[in-house]
Amino acid sequence: MVEQTFINKFQEIIEEITTQRGAVNLFAILKMDDLTDKWIVILSAAWINDKSRDEVFFLVREQLIKHLETSERSLIARIGLFEPSEHLIELMLDKHKSGDYISHDEKINGNLIHEGHILVCNRIDSKQQRII
Repeated sequence: MVEQTFINKFQEIIEEITTQRGAVNLFAILKMDDLTDKWIVILSAAWINDKSRDEVFFLVREQLIKHLETSERSLIARIGLFEPSEHLIELMLDKHKSGDYISHDEKINGNLIHEGHILVCNRIDSKQQRII
């Protein structure tokens, strides 16, 4: 299990991202598949699309640099940016809620999650930007 201060830093990161960009469907850090000792940062929001993907990637990267120590950043293997309609995201939204901790292997959409922290998990009405 990871230290709570590490998780708190990700909470600060998502708070800044939502302030800058708007509501988020899913924000999680997961150890998945062959990456058992590194985290994958997963972000899904209605404002992520092919046109905004690069800009959002740099926003997330900037926040990781701002909030995490170098040693903590070395624990991040990937940043995954997804539209809410992606099947993996839909399954995560169905199965989890904000604050969930995944402590044992969980198979979802052909992926194996070894450990995970679900910081934000909301179905959002994309037209009105409100949680449903």
